[in-house]
Amino acid sequence: MTPRGTSVTTPYPLDNAAAGADAHHHGLAHLLDPFSRLRLALLDDWIGARVLEVGCGKGSFALLLADLVGPDGHVTATDLKPPTLDHNRITVVAHDLTGDEPPPGGPYNLIHSRLVLQHLPSREDILDRLITLLPPGGAVVEEAWYPVRRNPVITTPNPDAKHLYERFAKASGRVFDNAGTDPTWAKHVHTAMTDRGLVDVDTLIHGSYWHGGGVGARMIAGTIPQLTEGLLAEGMSRVDIDAVLELLEDPELLLHSHLLYSTVGYAPHP
Repeated sequence: MTPRGTSVTTPYPLDNAAAGADAHHHGLAHLLDPFSRLRLALLDDWIGARVLEVGCGKGSFALLLADLVGPDGHVTATDLKPPTLDHNRITVVAHDLTGDEPPPGGPYNLIHSRLVLQHLPSREDILDRLITLLPPGGAVVEEAWYPVRRNPVITTPNPDAKHLYERFAKASGRVFDNAGTDPTWAKHVHTAMTDRGLVDVDTLIHGSYWHGGGVGARMIAGTIPQLTEGLLAEGMSRVDIDAVLELLEDPELLLHSHLLYSTVGYAPHP
C-alpha cells in the first residue's frame, strides 16, 4: 500500500483519450451521477451558484451541475484533458491541479470533486488550495472510492473464477497504488476537512452489488486495456487478463462495488 503523500513512482494509468476510456466514463456516469446529483440537491438549493467541477472527465456531471445552478448560475469544469461541452452555463478549462495556478473564476459557492484527489499524492495540499476558493458558507464536496479489495466476490461460476478475480483485484490495486493512489483517502477526508476548520462536515457512503455483464462490471472491463502492462508487471498473464474480461461478462459473477464516500464541509462565516 502506498503511504499517504508519497511520490508517484509510475504514471497514473488511466487517460481520458485512451482506448476504453469512453466505456469507463459511461460506467462511472451511470453508477455515480444519480447519487452525486441527489447528494448535492439535498444539501442546498444551488440556483444561481458559481460551481467548480474538479476533474470533470467526459463532462457528464458538469452537465447535471449546469441544470442544478439554473440560468443565473455557472459551472467551471476542469481537467488535464477536458472535453468539449456545448453549454452556455459551462466554461471548460484545461487545468493541472498539481500546479501552482488556481482554477480561474473563483470564488465558488460549491466545489465538487469525484475520484480525483485520491489519485494525486499532493491531495492534502490541493484540498487546502480548493478551500481558499470558497466564500463564507461555500461548500466543498469531495467524493472518493474506498476500494473493496478483500473478499470483493459475492458469487462466481466456480472456485477458480473466484481466485482469478481476487488476484486481478489485488494486482489492479497495486497498479494504482504504484502511481500514487491512496486507497484509504476516502476514510480520511472527513477529518481532513474538520482539521482545516470547515464546519458541518458530513459523510455519506454509497455502494451496491455489480453483476457480470452489467454497468459496473463493464466499467471495470473498460479500464483493463490501460491497465494491461501494469497487470503483467504484477504477475498476471495475458491469458489471465482475457479470462477476467470473459468473467466480467458472466451473469453468474456478482461483485461488491467500491464504496463511494461523499464528504461535504462548509467554510465558516466570520
